[in-house]
Amino acid sequence: MENRMNRLLSAVSLILCGTLLSSPAVAADWQIVGVGNTPCRDWNSLHSPGLKEVLAWMTGFASAENLDRSEGKRPAWKLEEMTYDYLRGQIDAVCIEPENQEKKMHTILFELLLKFPQVNG
Repeated sequence: MENRMNRLLSAVSLILCGTLLSSPAVAADWQIVGVGNTPCRDWNSLHSPGLKEVLAWMTGFASAENLDRSEGKRPAWKLEEMTYDYLRGQIDAVCIEPENQEKKMHTILFELLLKFPQVNG
């Protein structure tokens, strides 16, 4: 059952992330559900549980994509470096800019993953 769940997660991850990460323009056409839709304008007003929910969503999404990457023989990301402190710093740096107030958390994550260190990269 666990193997079946891993395959399902990998398939979903492949469909969503493969397309989304390859083209930021395409990402705008896909629907993202959950706290990945939180815009920067709401980031600073979130209380601790809300912040943790966004960070958990980001690390969970990245972990699922990492499973797919490893099965597809692509270099995995060094997700041990994707700590909550790291993510908060990256989000804060993006969301402090007035022109980024409508930028959503999923876009920030996709941009981070495009340049994130890889295990063999």
